[in-house]
Amino acid sequence: MEHWISTEADLRELYGKPVQRALDKAVPELADAHRRFIERSPFLVIGSSGPTGADVSPRGDQPGFVKIIDPRTLAIPDRVGNRRIDTLSNIIANPEVALIFFIPGVNETLRVMGRARISADPDLLKELAHQGKAPTSVLVVEVAEAFHQCVRALRRAEIWSPKVFAGDDFERISETPESKYDDNLY
Repeated sequence: MEHWISTEADLRELYGKPVQRALDKAVPELADAHRRFIERSPFLVIGSSGPTGADVSPRGDQPGFVKIIDPRTLAIPDRVGNRRIDTLSNIIANPEVALIFFIPGVNETLRVMGRARISADPDLLKELAHQGKAPTSVLVVEVAEAFHQCVRALRRAEIWSPKVFAGDDFERISETPESKYDDNLY
């Protein structure tokens, strides 16, 4: 394939410079609007990278499941899932993470970048318990940068519109024979 772009200069030639307001909205700690967004968000995606490559992983619970310790620190409960621990293993090797928070029905997201550590502090685990069950560990993220993301991608995708929802006839990946292990879904 020809026409690969391999330098930032080539990218800038193609895309131009960012508008100043796009640069100005990035701040080194959570503003009040960011905190309100996180408090209402029941879902986030965390990106990480480590020795075996990059990973993105969903995290979700009731709105407010992410604890805001202070404007520079978040605590994200890590509950038992498939036990692959891809994200956690990556954080051990490389603490740099990126988070995108979503609120259903809202056509904007909040991006947070920072450095994560994994905690098993009993008090923090107890504080982040849900329905009496403590998480297995907690990701403590030191915020380096936060900003709201433009609404264009979510609007173009019409992600919250029922007309694009998968119907009951859509075969879920988890229901396919390839996803079964010992005839049980994981």
